[in-house]
Amino acid sequence: MVRRISHRALGVQALQVEAIGGADTEGQLEALSPTVAAQTRAALLAGRDAARSGADPTAALAAAAADPSATPGQAARSDAAEEEPLASISPRELLLAGLTEANVTVLAATVGFGSQILGDRLDAIAERIPALVGSGVAIVATVGLILVAVLLLIVAQFVTYWQFRLTRTPDDLRVRRGLLEQRFDTVPLRRLQAIRIEENLPRRLFGFAAVKADVAGKPGSSAAGTDTLLPFGTAAQARELVATILQDERPTELTLTRMPTRARTRRHVRAGLLTVVATAGAVAWLGGWGWVLGAVLAPLAFGAAELAYRALGWSKVEGLAVTRAGWWTRRTAFVPEHRLQALERRATLLQRWRGLATLELQIARSPGFWQGPQWIDLDARDADRLGLVLADIMIVTSPAAQPQPRVTGSAERSRAGGALLP
Repeated sequence: MVRRISHRALGVQALQVEAIGGADTEGQLEALSPTVAAQTRAALLAGRDAARSGADPTAALAAAAADPSATPGQAARSDAAEEEPLASISPRELLLAGLTEANVTVLAATVGFGSQILGDRLDAIAERIPALVGSGVAIVATVGLILVAVLLLIVAQFVTYWQFRLTRTPDDLRVRRGLLEQRFDTVPLRRLQAIRIEENLPRRLFGFAAVKADVAGKPGSSAAGTDTLLPFGTAAQARELVATILQDERPTELTLTRMPTRARTRRHVRAGLLTVVATAGAVAWLGGWGWVLGAVLAPLAFGAAELAYRALGWSKVEGLAVTRAGWWTRRTAFVPEHRLQALERRATLLQRWRGLATLELQIARSPGFWQGPQWIDLDARDADRLGLVLADIMIVTSPAAQPQPRVTGSAERSRAGGALLP
């Protein structure tokens, strides 16, 4: 359920319905009265729960839709009675979240926008500014732009996650958030494919982290924000939240296995090649100053390569596969084994030379910039062994291997008519 400023001004709200496999929102009811929105939401959830338990969803849906007590206030009180609070965010924590966000996307967008507007004049303007206003003013202006970018990150946190609250019912996670646009998201637990702890470098230095989820069926841009289960918290809070949602205490104390040292060599080779290519280009463009740039770039590249290697890790315990990677934003993903959809083992030429391989744990995740959980640079023999173990688990836990609930009444006739029964 979504309430934008325009919705609140007119006393209405929107209801969005998502289904697995869609590229866009499947159901979009843009302007409902709060009473109708609450009744429709209750009806849809009741029908879903009835169908899952093998009962007649049509009767449950009709009963929930006809319930005259489903007023907004009573529905809110009913929801609150059955919800278990898991996480919330204070204004102070939102401020810290903005200060430690370090989102390079904002900087890249700012630079790209300036390049589009100024074009070839950008270099000339950069050379003339110190002469026109003085070096001191130019430095102050640069610092001011950086502060504006930081302020935008802080504002974005407040706008997106104001009054953030995560609760749980027996079947769902419910997220409330938003300042200008209020959102009330219901995420079925059975559609959670993986949970990951994200720690960018600034937050990692101070012991902070965020928790996000891969949810099957969240299309494109609507997955942004709604996949966040904890925008900001301590690393210990993040691990405890993952353990609570998975109902498994092992994530709070799990020790990951490092990748072979050959994986470090692979990253150092790539860092060396990057340094050589970048230095050669800089020398051709800047002359002698290109060597200075190369001398500065080399330790940065090798430092990033070392951090990238140290971030790698994996674990396989009963019922759970854990992956970790990323030198700037370290992502530790917890994947329940019964959520695995497919496996992909691949090895580049350099990986084969070093006896390494990557095993991708494919889940029913929504599209996004994250590549998904992977065991990167495993020993090739470990990759083969783990692939066979997980393949056996996938066969046992596949839906075809599980007993199917009996659907009776009008629901059975409807599903049979739709050719959904084998």
